[in-house]
Amino acid sequence: MTDAARRGSAADGAAVATARVAPVPIMIAVACATTAYGLGRPAMTAAVSRAVPFEARGVALGIATMVFMAGAFVGSAAVGCIGDAIGIPQALAVLAVLAALALLVLLPSTLPRPLPSPERKGPVTDLDPREVPGG
Repeated sequence: MTDAARRGSAADGAAVATARVAPVPIMIAVACATTAYGLGRPAMTAAVSRAVPFEARGVALGIATMVFMAGAFVGSAAVGCIGDAIGIPQALAVLAVLAALALLVLLPSTLPRPLPSPERKGPVTDLDPREVPGG
């Protein structure tokens, strides 16, 4: 048996052992991750679709999906590396702190913005027609 096969078997055994020792926390974690993906992915798709013109939507969604999936790949690898150094529970705690910080940074951009007052027009319509080039 190769080294890689032994490591894979050990990892599989560790996952099965963890599920047998603590099945409820594992089920809760899987449910939370599935819910987060199920809510986050469509929200990201909707936000990207609203933010770009129709002609560029396919490219923008492709790039957003690539970044989303790369984040999952890099995040898993990072937690594994950090987990080797300080332990998996501590690595997951670091991940939770980073997620909370990202939420604090990004939350203001998700809050509704006040609508412009009806008496104030946009910058182009405020101009006197004699001041508009070609007008």
